[in-house]
Amino acid sequence: MDRVFLTVLNMSLTGAFVIAAVCLARLPLKKAPKVISYSLWAVAGFRLAVPFSAESALSLIPFNARTIPPDIAAVPRIDSGIPFMNAAVSGMLPSPVSPAGANPLRMWTAVGAYIWLAGAAAMLLYGVVSILLLKRGLRGAVRVRENLYESAGLKTPFVIGLFRPVIYLPAGLSGDELRVILLHEQTHIRRRDPIVRMLAYFLLCLHWFNPLAWAAFRLMGADMEMSCDERVLRELGGESKGDYSRLLVRIAADGRGSLRPRAAFAPLAFGEGGIKGRVRNVLRFRKPPRAAVVAAVALAVVFSAGFALNRISLGAPVEMQMVYEEHPAYIFKEMKLLWGDAVYHVTPMANPGPGREIGYATDEFSTWRIFELRGHSRDYVLAVESEEVWRVMSVHPPKPPWRQYVLEDTEDGRNFLRTRSVTLYDDGRALIEESPLSSFMMTGVQEYTFENGELRIGYWDNSIVRKLVPYAVFEVIDDNTIVFREASIPLRAEPGARYVNIAE
Repeated sequence: MDRVFLTVLNMSLTGAFVIAAVCLARLPLKKAPKVISYSLWAVAGFRLAVPFSAESALSLIPFNARTIPPDIAAVPRIDSGIPFMNAAVSGMLPSPVSPAGANPLRMWTAVGAYIWLAGAAAMLLYGVVSILLLKRGLRGAVRVRENLYESAGLKTPFVIGLFRPVIYLPAGLSGDELRVILLHEQTHIRRRDPIVRMLAYFLLCLHWFNPLAWAAFRLMGADMEMSCDERVLRELGGESKGDYSRLLVRIAADGRGSLRPRAAFAPLAFGEGGIKGRVRNVLRFRKPPRAAVVAAVALAVVFSAGFALNRISLGAPVEMQMVYEEHPAYIFKEMKLLWGDAVYHVTPMANPGPGREIGYATDEFSTWRIFELRGHSRDYVLAVESEEVWRVMSVHPPKPPWRQYVLEDTEDGRNFLRTRSVTLYDDGRALIEESPLSSFMMTGVQEYTFENGELRIGYWDNSIVRKLVPYAVFEVIDDNTIVFREASIPLRAEPGARYVNIAE
């Protein structure tokens, strides 16, 4: 569920940007037919509903659509595609795991997922209950014909239903009023507005925590109503503007205190709210010039295409730098890749299966071509090629070790044959480097815990009571010194060997 929650958050971030853009685009389209403004909300709905899209240089989205990576709890960072924003936000995120505690980011992600799910469920429940209460209040309605009902207690006309929509009208309407209102409601049905409103409410349930989603729901409803008004006026003729606007005001006033639809996704025709804006739009309605309509449609098409596409996450290959550094915990020099302010540690990997090339680096030996790595569980893992020699590195800047213990007596010649170092990271990972002559030269990434004055390195079992199964046990003398006790794997470490911390 955490991944679903993070996916919704990413969609909500992108959707919020598109909603803000639609709100701005409505200003130059103020005098254009409202159906154009109404259609723009489909792009916002797409971004709120679909977690993926095609990438293009024509995209108007200035950041990566998947700003929050799915493994953010393990590697706290964002990937917005904007370097200064990445650095600012990633620097504020907590470390994944403290040596004595749980992963705070994973905990908050889980809590947020449950809160989001509860809010979405409450919104859906509210919609269902509102429909049931509304239908209960309309039991006394009289059927006029197939999908038309009248109710003496109803002052506000509306449509309810998705696949077989039904029109409810106040009783006692005059012939002209009945014709106009019925035409308005039938226009809603022909345009499938009840289905649109229902889908919009469902998206609002998913993104209930996003204030811009609420604003979009309200503004989309206003554009829906005004575009429907304009459609009716085109059929009735421009001379009916005065009568139509007076009818809007009268029915809105009569609807106060009467039975009103409670279903949030029922596309209400009159008395919905925003009557002032609808009346103003009706009174200034006239057929716009053809050139203005063409320009508005072109703007809407460019806008829709630009905001429906994702930006290209990786640009042209860029120059990087390969360096070799001395390290006290290792015998050989450590190879690193420098990319801007980030430092990537390089490790060997067989048959990495590279994707497209994103950069290159040079050192004193050769030129390295850097690729995306296909089929890897982590995003943006890089592969490096030089004369069929492959290396792989994490795109996420590695954090310095929390503690790094090296064998204390480094002058002893026999230490070349022994376990050289124990490295601990604050996300719970542990690395043990063996002697170069050992088949266990690097034991791989393990996990660690401190219990009863001991440092235990191993793996967590899958039992109900989560417990670390140790591979190696060290006695903790103080914050900077540990002493090897025993191991269940053939480490070249002697009981009583002391290791001292060199991490700053």
